[in-house]
Amino acid sequence: MKKLIFIALLLLLNACGDTQEVLMIKGGTLASCPSKTVEQMVDGYMDLPTWEDLIAEDGKKYVNISGGIMYADKPVEALLQFKINQDETFEYNALEFNGVAQNTFIAMGLLSSMC
Repeated sequence: MKKLIFIALLLLLNACGDTQEVLMIKGGTLASCPSKTVEQMVDGYMDLPTWEDLIAEDGKKYVNISGGIMYADKPVEALLQFKINQDETFEYNALEFNGVAQNTFIAMGLLSSMC
């Protein structure tokens, strides 16, 4: 029985581990909001955020952050994407509300509100 509990605990701990790319974004700051980490911005604004790293077909690395937000007084599922550059910096890349791409103006307004 102890062996089974240990294995279950080990699997749980491994599932909770963030990748290097996710940790980089979580601990990073934006030039427009140097007083908060991206993780603090997300945790203070999004409902139940999830973090996921991915490598696109062209070999570029991205981190997606998904969670619930209010937009125009309506709940929406937001997906915020950052691109990881080769020099180990990152930048905003894309924003979607309920699967619909948003323009840069909307994205910058959201990031400002999150700050």
